[in-house]
Amino acid sequence: MLHTTPGRALARHRSELIALLARHGMTNPRVFGSVARREDVPGSDLDVLVDVTPQIDLLDLIDAAEEAEALLEVPVELVASRALRPGHEILRTAVAL
Repeated sequence: MLHTTPGRALARHRSELIALLARHGMTNPRVFGSVARREDVPGSDLDVLVDVTPQIDLLDLIDAAEEAEALLEVPVELVASRALRPGHEILRTAVAL
């Protein structure tokens, strides 16, 4: 799982990841962290910020993250934007897919 960088995995599977997230009710995916800064290395995770409906809960985020990890073959962390305070650093630095 750690042979490529998350950025390279994302470049190969961008549209598939967007579709996967949409199937789980997640929209407006944005990357943050090392991938957004272009500092990712093999072993880095892919941090993705998503917008979700009120019906989406933590288990939905975990399920989607596990599917994304299987697709990309890199660790994936999903963060719901509604969980962040306005002006949070993640919101300010996230880059749209």
